[in-house]
Amino acid sequence: MIINISERLAQRSAPFDAGRTATHEVGHWMNLRHIWGDGGCNVDDFVGDTPSSNGANYGCDLGTEACGSVDMVQNYMDYSDDACMKPLHRRPKKIECVPCLKAEDTDQVC
Repeated sequence: MIINISERLAQRSAPFDAGRTATHEVGHWMNLRHIWGDGGCNVDDFVGDTPSSNGANYGCDLGTEACGSVDMVQNYMDYSDDACMKPLHRRPKKIECVPCLKAEDTDQVC
């Protein structure tokens, strides 16, 4: 696949002008489905931490409820505005080391 980046950048316009559409499409390339599983409440997106949804969300309505749970409107695999989409997980501020014991029958060093 060949994509002319200069043409695509010239076509960007709000509310889809922050590059999230590219992230969304790369998600499809990696076999990710939309948050509604491309079906409805009983169709899975095959990602364990995504609550069920019955369809796309537009804009940035963070209180949208469907299928008995709050939709993940900020998920890159929805149709929300780019400004609404945020990383869902942040890196920990501090990583703590957890000591482990060396197993006697291995050369594992912790």
